[in-house]
Amino acid sequence: MQLDNFYLEKYDSTIPIHKTVIVELCNDKNSSDFLGDLEYHILEVNKRKEETFELENIIYIAFYNYNPIGFISLTHKSERYEIAYGITPKFRGYHLGSLLFLEFSERIFMEFDKINELTLMISNQNTSSKKTALLAGFDKVSSAKYVQRRKWKNNAKKKM
Repeated sequence: MQLDNFYLEKYDSTIPIHKTVIVELCNDKNSSDFLGDLEYHILEVNKRKEETFELENIIYIAFYNYNPIGFISLTHKSERYEIAYGITPKFRGYHLGSLLFLEFSERIFMEFDKINELTLMISNQNTSSKKTALLAGFDKVSSAKYVQRRKWKNNAKKKM
């Protein structure tokens, strides 16, 4: 999937560079503290995809200037659509996470009419991700929940 500044490839554990990104995040203390068990997350997203056959349950490896910088996923959980992400240590501090959120959420809203809200669940201690979410246009709903809502609902389609 091509975004303005990123290229996203569907995660495939048989592709070495994809696996390297996940292993790097799993081995990073900050990532593992805030992401939890990333390999379990991947298994759960894939399980949901198999059970529902929904396109919304997907994990991407994000590339910026041909460099793999991390991952981003979209998961349909009960009544919400949740984004999870991780930026590898080498690429942190450049606001790539907020730019990725912004471009990814715009694309999701364009492609999926039924999705009107995206959710981020962020640990209270993860101040960097909280700042990233706010920079990307997400609103703080509670101490751990941030949401971004479709700005134009279906008004753009009605005008056509």
